[in-house]
Amino acid sequence: MDIVSAIKQRLEDDWDIVIACDGEEGSGKTTFFLNLFMNISDDFDFEKNICYVPSYQNIPQQFGALKPKSCYLIDEGTDAFYNLDFYDNVQKDIVKMYKRERKQNKVTGIAIPEFAELTKGMKSRVKLWVHLWGRGIATVFVKSPNAFSIDKWNVKENNKAFERYFKNRNLADITYKELLNFGKTLPNAMMTMRFKELPKPLYTKYKKLAIKYNKLAEEKLSSKLSIEEITKEIVDNNGYEIRQDKDTDTDYVFVDVYYVMGKYNTSERTARQIKSLIEHDFDINTMNLMCHATHK
Repeated sequence: MDIVSAIKQRLEDDWDIVIACDGEEGSGKTTFFLNLFMNISDDFDFEKNICYVPSYQNIPQQFGALKPKSCYLIDEGTDAFYNLDFYDNVQKDIVKMYKRERKQNKVTGIAIPEFAELTKGMKSRVKLWVHLWGRGIATVFVKSPNAFSIDKWNVKENNKAFERYFKNRNLADITYKELLNFGKTLPNAMMTMRFKELPKPLYTKYKKLAIKYNKLAEEKLSSKLSIEEITKEIVDNNGYEIRQDKDTDTDYVFVDVYYVMGKYNTSERTARQIKSLIEHDFDINTMNLMCHATHK
């Protein structure tokens, strides 16, 4: 059974699936997913079904809007997903999202430079790992069904197997054919595959949208508000919650740090400063900030 048929069968069996694809820049991670998803779903849309600039907010919103059995690509169109302080928290949010949405039987693809960058929680959601040895050349690995295994991807064992297989070899001389043959020997290997580049019109369409959304993200980052301005905007737009202390029955203000980080592209440190400003300087009775500096 090929990978398209295997995924379609999984959806018919009332499951969802997360696929991770890693490899060097330019090796074809996005091309792999676009080829795959357009073969799985007839209504795959380059704007609705691709997240070009992943963040804490837009992934759940975009994913939730898709109908059941849809394909969704979290693209690596920007380094934001990998370098920002809240990277791990974005992944945690995806894991939580999948727990809520698993009955939707959706297919999610994550393009990432290295599989090792995924958190333990995110790896637990991945069913297929596609590693690109070179441009358009890949081995597909499946997560081990062994309930007693600590490492269901056998990473340590595979690393030792690589060292044995290519012992005393100059690594620069290893060919893609040899890498594909090596991949077949690993216990998690499902299949090897080769895929072609996208037709030029489709690639151009994808590239234009990637540039568009990355430009919007850059503009947002370059026009950052000050801490005081963000604080005031959150209060003015009711970006907080009024909660009650269970022990004292006293109302207090709560601000979600990760909401602030995702909405305003701030570091965790800045978001916590904003959280502290609001939670300590917000008067519930008057619904105003007591810190007058934030009203400038």
